[in-house]
Amino acid sequence: MKNKINTIISSITNAKWWVDKLFWRPTDIIWFWEFWLELAKALEPYVSKKEICYFDEKIKNNTDYHYLDFTDMLEKTELMIFTYEIDITYLNDINKLNSCVLIVVDSSFSQLITKFNESWFSDNLLILEY
Repeated sequence: MKNKINTIISSITNAKWWVDKLFWRPTDIIWFWEFWLELAKALEPYVSKKEICYFDEKIKNNTDYHYLDFTDMLEKTELMIFTYEIDITYLNDINKLNSCVLIVVDSSFSQLITKFNESWFSDNLLILEY
């Protein structure tokens, strides 16, 4: 798990066009399920803790980070990390997604990748293999 988290963080900070925004502006971090709590803790040195948000269908209360419904985070998110391939219907309102977002996805999340590519977000994708 630690290697996967390190891969995510180093890939984000190495994305040349994103580094300035990541370090110098508050950034919304959104991720789903699995090991999101460990990932959030690892991201705290890079972004303001108050900007770390999460979405999960089951977990809606955490004392350290705040929950947002998926559609509520689309316009404001600057960095969206998928740790779980959510149902594609969550992207029905993809037209509300911030056009400057960096979207981090596992290379096995083929439905998400296809949807983002079809919706003109191919330049926003950071596809990782673990």
